[in-house]
Amino acid sequence: MADDIKSLRKKLEAIPKAAREAAMASLQKSADELVNAQKALVPVRSGALRDSIRAEARHDQLKIVVIAGGPTTTKAARAGHGSYDYSLGVEHGTAEMAAEPFFYPAYRLLKKRLRNRTKRAINKAVKQEFSK
Repeated sequence: MADDIKSLRKKLEAIPKAAREAAMASLQKSADELVNAQKALVPVRSGALRDSIRAEARHDQLKIVVIAGGPTTTKAARAGHGSYDYSLGVEHGTAEMAAEPFFYPAYRLLKKRLRNRTKRAINKAVKQEFSK
């Protein structure tokens, strides 16, 4: 009986590490898929906006963030009042330009698949830990 409890405790302690590793691998694959979809949808003029779409892993957390824009797409405002990131203008539109959404449509299209991929990876890792 004591051996069974020790064995169960060992398996339970291994789950978080295995699940974390499986989730990170799944999240990276999902982030790459989302970045590719967004790059396929973004309107290309100079290519700077398309090239600015990227996935950044947050190593202190179980998180990968997909970002568009940044220093390469930040321009000075016309009246000299600071600066703006034109990736937001493309996504949401401006007073002078209609919206050409690329970021959120790709996310909404893939959201369910990406979430299910991660759930399956975690469940598989947990099952593998218990089958040892």
